[in-house]
Amino acid sequence: LLILDSSGNIIKSNQTAEKMFDYSREEFLGRAANRLFIHSLGQPPTPEQLFKFLDNKNQITLPLASEKGLFTADVVFGKRKDASLFYVDISVSKFEKSNQEVNYLLLIRDITDKIQNQQKYTDLLTQYGQLYHAINLSEQIGIIVTENKDKDYKTIFANKGFLRITGYSLEEIIGNNCRFLQGEKTEKSQIKKFRKALNNGVPAQLEITNYKKDVVTAVTWGVFT
Repeated sequence: LLILDSSGNIIKSNQTAEKMFDYSREEFLGRAANRLFIHSLGQPPTPEQLFKFLDNKNQITLPLASEKGLFTADVVFGKRKDASLFYVDISVSKFEKSNQEVNYLLLIRDITDKIQNQQKYTDLLTQYGQLYHAINLSEQIGIIVTENKDKDYKTIFANKGFLRITGYSLEEIIGNNCRFLQGEKTEKSQIKKFRKALNNGVPAQLEITNYKKDVVTAVTWGVFT
């Protein structure tokens, strides 16, 4: 969180922002906030670009690194003290103090992990083309794809069928191991067999009881690896 004066200079910061950009509070004070960001074309956005949408609204979330602008010139990166970059979402609010002085509130979120996961999904689509498009369009069969770089098997893709069956959104699934689907009736013996197959890199067909997002509904899955 950063608070800016009417010229776009930082007058207050919280510890999260200081850690995110690796600046101390003293180093932040008086610094032009727009210099903390780099446009994908290599230039920092101007203060006008940060604030131009606020003329008729008190708050707006800029499409700086949103899914819509993911691979376009709309992407903006945060720039740390050491000049390293990271993906950000920025929400800007305008407010007036009692003396009618205008200040701006910047809420900054590091979304690097989210963007990287989306890029992995896009790479998969590019690599396997029509196969993955067909998988994604299927709403009757739930399919997920996970990493195999470590033993946590983080999810990098879930098709529409999986989202429909489980009740979860893609954002809630990406980056997580599917153990969050387990519940009271989940068979530990089957989980053990499933994990063994994964670790050995061999196919398996098992039935496992998992749970939808509402936690009440148990679903028996046919699992293939």
